This record gives sequence, C-alpha cells and structure tokens, in this order.
Amino acid sequence: MRSYTKPLFLLLGDLAIFTASLPLMLTVRYAEVPSTDLFVQHAEPFAVLFVVWILVFFIAGLYERHTLILKNTLTSRLFNAQIANIVIAVFFFYLIPYFGITPKTNLFIYLLVSLGLILLWRLAALKLLSSQTQKKALLVATAKKTADLREATENGQFGFTFLKKLDPGSIEKHTLREKIRDCVNKRNVEYVVADFSSGALSQSIASLHRQLYPQVYFVDLTDVYENTIKRFPLSLVTDEWCFRYLSVYPHQIYDFLKRIMDVVVAGLLLIPSILIFPFVALAIKLEDGGPVFIAQQRIGFDGQLITMYKFRSMTTNDDGKWLEEEDSRVTTVGGFLRKSRIDELPQLWNVLRGDLSLVGPRPDIIGLWEELHEDIPYYEVRTLVRPGLSGWAQINQDEPPQSLLSAQLPRFCRGPADKP
Repeated sequence: MRSYTKPLFLLLGDLAIFTASLPLMLTVRYAEVPSTDLFVQHAEPFAVLFVVWILVFFIAGLYERHTLILKNTLTSRLFNAQIANIVIAVFFFYLIPYFGITPKTNLFIYLLVSLGLILLWRLAALKLLSSQTQKKALLVATAKKTADLREATENGQFGFTFLKKLDPGSIEKHTLREKIRDCVNKRNVEYVVADFSSGALSQSIASLHRQLYPQVYFVDLTDVYENTIKRFPLSLVTDEWCFRYLSVYPHQIYDFLKRIMDVVVAGLLLIPSILIFPFVALAIKLEDGGPVFIAQQRIGFDGQLITMYKFRSMTTNDDGKWLEEEDSRVTTVGGFLRKSRIDELPQLWNVLRGDLSLVGPRPDIIGLWEELHEDIPYYEVRTLVRPGLSGWAQINQDEPPQSLLSAQLPRFCRGPADKP
C-alpha cells in the first residue's frame, strides 16, 4: 500500500468497527436483533460521536506511521485515546439532551464492545500492514549500543532493512548530518533509527528532523529494541532515565476507570469461578488430604505487604525458591492447576479488595523480593504500579527466546518467574 492509503485503510476500518459495535451492543442489551426504529434512534447521536472519536484518534497519532512499526506504542495510545472517548461520550449524552436519550446501560455495553473490537482490529491491521515489506532504514548509533542487537538486525526481526549503519562516535557532527542526509536522498530511506539517549547525537540531527520530516520518520533505538525483543536493556536504565519516564504525576481519571474495570471484570469472572471451586477443593483433598488454600505474604503497591490467596499446588510452601523442571514439590493435581492457571482464581478476591489489578507486575514473595532487589538496579520501581493478577513475566516466561540475545540474558533480565 502507498503511504497515504494506509491511514485511509485504518480510518475506514475504525469507522466500520464503531458502526458494527452499535447493533451488536443493542443485541446484547435486549437479547434480540434490534428493530429498525431502535437502531435509528441510537444511530443518529452515535454517528456524531464517531466523527469526534476519529478526530481524537488523529490527535493521538493513531494514523501516523509509528503505529505500523511499534506495537507497544499502538496499544498504549489506543487505550489512552479510548479513555478520552469514554469521557467525551459521557459528557455528550448527559450534557446535551437534544437527542432525547441517555443510554446509561447501553453506553456502558457499547464502550466495552467497541474497545475490545477496535483493539482486535488494530492489532490485526498492524500485523497485516507491517508484514508486507521490510522498511528501508538507516541505523545511527555507537557500535557499543548496537552490538547486542546485531543478530536481530541481521535476521530481520526489527521489520527494518538497515541499508547503512553510522557510528556517531567516529564521525564529526557536521559530517554526520551530511552523511545522514546523503543516505536518505540516495537510498530512499524511510526511517532513521537513532540512539536519542545520546545528547550529542540528538543535537546533531535535530535540524535534520525538521528538514526531512515527513519524508523520513525518526524512531528511537530503545523503542525499537523494546518493541522487537520485548525487553528493555538494563544498561540504559539510569537515574536520568528514571527521572524522565517514571516521574509521579496525577492519574486520577485513568486510575478511577481502571479500578472500575478491575472490579467489574473480576466480579464477572468470580461468579463462574465459584462453581468450580468445590471440584478443585475435592481433588486437592483426595490427593493428599492437605489444605485447599494457601496464603502468601507478598510485596504490593508502594512496597506494602499484601496477603495473596491461591489453591495449593505443592506439598510444601515454595518460600520464594525457583521452580525446577519436574519439581517433586508439585502435586499431580497441582501440576494441572498451575498449567491451567486455575490455582490463581482465588486472587480475583484480591482484585476486588484492591490488593491487585487485573494486569500489572506480579507481586514478589518477600524472600524473592529481597534477593532480586539486591541483584537488579532500580528493581523497587516496579512497586510504583499496582501488582496484577497477570503480568508480562507470567505470560512470557514459558516462551522460547526470540533471539540469541534473549537467551543470553541473565535469569532476572528475562523477568522473574511468577511461580518460583
């Protein structure tokens, strides 16, 4: 697709999802296919919202080229844009009574349905558009910064074809600018992937950004690293990085909406989960007669201790020790519970209490926290986010390494296993 057709493709898809979510919402709300009159009654005000929401997407940068190469950027921007859209929808219906409806339940259902569908659509579109061709790119970074990324850049994991690599450490500033400009013009480069953590480098190409944009899109090397390898290089985590990205500022609206989602989803999941609790308890008792539940003290939000509940899956408490292959402490029933994640279901109660969120870094057992806190710089930063029922490490710990780089990382760099 040409560059201008990709945003149009995304825009038409977004409109289609917004439109399709409306009859689907009415079907869910009234448990039947909506009548023409009911659909028209809702279509008129929602059509106005669709236009406003698309404008919000434009403002959020969801039709720019970075959404096609950086998956992490897409999901975060999309979520933030939808939060803004939710606020707009609420004010629209309750402050402008012109349309004669205030669809409280309908609006809530519609927002959930549309959020899920738009996320699935955008991820599918990202995969479709980003898999078409490798992007022509120029890599500008020191040899030290690119050494760890050599294999990923050579086998095309980045989605880029690096036509040339420039080391700013061995090139004078004015010469570097000329070399970047020549490479862009002569080789038809679309992207410049550069290490913007280097102050000297960012200053030397600042004027180039103004001259070459929108012909060329500039991407931070660390963003590409994180998006492709799904890790953040610990060598780049410094005091300056923490001050820049981890500054604490108010998130009242975000935290409020996230808390509502946690309570609603956890409540809905807990109802069917309770139905299987007796069968799980019976299986655990029949195997060895031991206790059904265990309670563990873990490190929660802001370093506070929380008590987390699980179905017992081992003969003894793990006490923060790492789980080995074919570990004899795991019972037969416990092995199934762990693989299916059923042992985590009691933690839905922790979500309702506010100890956990649905998604976030898994809370560490005290002993494991003390070990990792000593080994990993800035490890305490993870407590600035409320721990989650499920997190990145838990989802990815069983996946094979994506490259030699991730295979060579220390155990703690790959993310501490949730189940020691």
